[in-house]
Amino acid sequence: MDDVQINLAVGAELRAARARRNLSRAEVEELAGVPTASLQRYENGQRAVPMPTLMRLLNVLGITLGDIETAIQRAAEGQSDPPAGESPAERTRRAFSRKSAQERSHS
Repeated sequence: MDDVQINLAVGAELRAARARRNLSRAEVEELAGVPTASLQRYENGQRAVPMPTLMRLLNVLGITLGDIETAIQRAAEGQSDPPAGESPAERTRRAFSRKSAQERSHS
């Protein structure tokens, strides 16, 4: 498993945890001191999350390093389980939304 896959798995777990807590990126910025632009890059897997930042995010989002480790292991095993707390319906909506955006960009 490469760094990109790890970043994607961590980002998906952070995004799902933020959604479960019904927090906007701006609210997370206020609570954790992480700029919204950085949080967006972390959630999209574009950047690795520095450990001190990750610890602040875990605290605000109410998840653990174990949750992050589980997300990484699921990704490494190729499992398509949704991030913790994300229902299959939410996952389907997210996938459909991504596909629709891709189709619109190619039109």
